[in-house]
Amino acid sequence: MKRKIAYVITRLELGGAQQHCLYLAEHLDRSSWDVTLITGPGGILDEAALKIPCLKVIFLSELRHEIAPAADIHAVISLAKIFRKEKFTVVHTHSSKAGITGRIAAHLAGVPVVIHTIHGFPFHGYQPRLMRKAYTFLERLAAKFTTILIAVTEKDVEKGLRAGVGTKNQYRIIFCGIELEKFKNISADRSMLIEAAGFDKNSPVVGMIACFKPQKSPLDFVLAADLVRQKIPSARFVAIGDGILRPDIEKLIAERRLGGIIKLLGWRHDVPDLLSGMDVVVLTSKWEGLPLVVLQALSAGKPVVATAVDGTAGIIENGVNGFLVVPGDAGAMAEKIVQLLKEPGLRMKIGNAGKNMIVPDFDIRQVLVRITELYFAAFREPRL
Repeated sequence: MKRKIAYVITRLELGGAQQHCLYLAEHLDRSSWDVTLITGPGGILDEAALKIPCLKVIFLSELRHEIAPAADIHAVISLAKIFRKEKFTVVHTHSSKAGITGRIAAHLAGVPVVIHTIHGFPFHGYQPRLMRKAYTFLERLAAKFTTILIAVTEKDVEKGLRAGVGTKNQYRIIFCGIELEKFKNISADRSMLIEAAGFDKNSPVVGMIACFKPQKSPLDFVLAADLVRQKIPSARFVAIGDGILRPDIEKLIAERRLGGIIKLLGWRHDVPDLLSGMDVVVLTSKWEGLPLVVLQALSAGKPVVATAVDGTAGIIENGVNGFLVVPGDAGAMAEKIVQLLKEPGLRMKIGNAGKNMIVPDFDIRQVLVRITELYFAAFREPRL
């Protein structure tokens, strides 16, 4: 008899957590599992989810990113009703809001196994103190109703335990993964990126792939680009993604007269092809879980300049397979980008080091195997 599992995520944006969740929902063995995906509507990956065979998709309008107490309570009630009706044996939540509402609802509905993957905690040092305390309290509460907490980086285990979220024996570390072959075997063809951005084929290109939201700090990318072009006038920049900060980015680009220097390409589904045309990959995040774009860049042999935060600092060894800088320091980021663009030999050395450090643990197929094993092992865990 098949077991029933529900994946719950706030919204199917084109981000690492969403791609990870969708991969699990698509590839979990259907001979053993009956799979449902529950998400808020309006995500760029909604259509992709609906095309997955043997996957029931439920769009729940109450699931939303912003804090909305009435909607959040309604989400808990609606999820609990769905969990009871469908008689799920496993609920696996992803993302902060769905993680909190989904786990509370699963507890109320008496779901036997409740698992949450931490793609970075919702509390961080950039929040007002009261908001940070509120999120910490909610994570502590939800952890009481969780069988297993999957952390994608050791940093999140340390951060969670320091904040009193869960107990040590609840945590398991399973990295997020990527489809390694898509990135390990990309060609050195720059034509796709050059055509999409409208750049000269001889221009060195620096790229960022990220959602345009405060966490990713995309304005720092623009500031760094402005500093780099002063040292290397031929350098060009692309940002792949979109989000609420796009108007601010466009305004800053206009103010710095970077209209022909930086191109915003929006969300794209041809990331491997575009990545192949980049000389350096940048990530300006203020905080992170385990960013898939860094794994993708390393796998493709592209040098990375990123902020020294959380999971990023766990996979980038400064000066070996990339460079790390302090969050918000556009000057330091620009300095490292300039160094890489001016020294092709260093670029190749660091790119090769990154490619060599990508191990099977980062292969999404191996991640699926480990998570599937965890589902069955979770039934042997003591009930909370």
